[in-house]
Amino acid sequence: MRRFLSVLLVAVLLASLGVAKVKIRVLNWSQEMKGFVSDVAKEFYKTHPNIEIVWDSVVQSQYDQVLSLAFRSGDTPDIFFHSTIVPVEIVGRGWAEPLEKWIPKSHFEKFPSVYFTEGVDRINGKIYALPAKGDYRIVRRGWMYYNPKVLREAGLDPNKDIPKTWSEFLKVAKKINESGKGKFYAMVIPGTKSSNIARTFRGFVANLGLMEPFIDWRRGEYNFDSPLWIMFYKEFLLPLVKDIVPAGWDSLDKNLARQMFVQGKTAFYFDGVWMPGVFKKIAPKNFEYGVTYAPVPDEGRWGYYPFDPTTIPVWYISSKSKHKKEAAEVLQFLTSEYFQSEMVKRGYDYSPLAVVNNAKLVENPALKKIIDISKKVGTVSPIPQYKNPYAGFVPYSKKLGSIHPNVWEIIAESLVKKLPPDQFREKLLEYKKKADESLLEAIKEAQSKGYKVSKEDFVFPNWSPLLKNWRP
Repeated sequence: MRRFLSVLLVAVLLASLGVAKVKIRVLNWSQEMKGFVSDVAKEFYKTHPNIEIVWDSVVQSQYDQVLSLAFRSGDTPDIFFHSTIVPVEIVGRGWAEPLEKWIPKSHFEKFPSVYFTEGVDRINGKIYALPAKGDYRIVRRGWMYYNPKVLREAGLDPNKDIPKTWSEFLKVAKKINESGKGKFYAMVIPGTKSSNIARTFRGFVANLGLMEPFIDWRRGEYNFDSPLWIMFYKEFLLPLVKDIVPAGWDSLDKNLARQMFVQGKTAFYFDGVWMPGVFKKIAPKNFEYGVTYAPVPDEGRWGYYPFDPTTIPVWYISSKSKHKKEAAEVLQFLTSEYFQSEMVKRGYDYSPLAVVNNAKLVENPALKKIIDISKKVGTVSPIPQYKNPYAGFVPYSKKLGSIHPNVWEIIAESLVKKLPPDQFREKLLEYKKKADESLLEAIKEAQSKGYKVSKEDFVFPNWSPLLKNWRP
């Protein structure tokens, strides 16, 4: 009480003196959260009247370019967000500030310790990042959202006719298209970018045990030689594009695809766990939708979605920030129990905090269902850092990301040209050769910097994509 009165007195004094606020710029790609952050920040300002949070959202497709340009130009944000460039790479670029100097130990203890494993968010013994949102034990990608209204218009029962297998999906989709007669369709593919192809088909790939980082951990090699890729292409993708998806899908933007779904022009839309928050923003007030995971092959699943704490989006304090102390205060707020709990309750995402009960707090029915389904479709994935902490310094994801065409681009090109399975296989094998070479190059690069790593760190002979309770 005494501390609160003291802070309040300081706030009144600062206001009366007209002291300029320190603006902390938070660079991110979560545009849908801007209003939410502005709202909950009112609580932060009660105890931090000298700070203003500037939520600077950039379109995700432009984010890396904007962030790189910011550091080159010197106009850097104070806090920034990332999930696809791993912490070791961010630290290697000199962009991130070690956090323990600015943030008390008690704050880190609110997170599961797995996040602070060496090579995850701890680099060379120092913590550089804090998980921003999401729970690695909750499946983030591959969700199939469905519109009950469209299903009913097609003569289907949303409670009984949700397809669980590839053949069921193709059969149901054909009936929807026939009933729609151009008024509505079963689904569309936002094919303008490879990232949109990925968001559509990641769930299917996860059910085959082939998902990112695309490594067959039994061999320590990339899995692009797996016959399951060919099976997926031949038995599902080709029939889907030939008979179900309307023409012109390769020029369709994801935002238009989302609008088509909420407007009742498509029955199914495939995307990530963040979609309930997006629907809340773009859909009519009483929009009805359901969610389940992507269908499996007719003979059953070949694998599970990989639970991996290294894939969770994280926050950094910029090494170039002129207001690191104030930035640390904002970062602690963004990862506070209050902020994270409100984020969950309002349906924007789950929380990585150990002190936040996602299942209890989430109010959105779809997000509740996602938690339950995640237990059935996901399992712990091999993580090289657990075997050897220095494996986190092997930039294998970065090396793979520089190879084009990547697997999603190969899929898109093959579907547009309707290539036969043999030609699709040839393209994948060519890609695998380059990918495996890039892994060895990444290992050599880490070795040249003095890290004791080898290909053996990427081999887990007792792993299987169908082992539900596998542990490293």
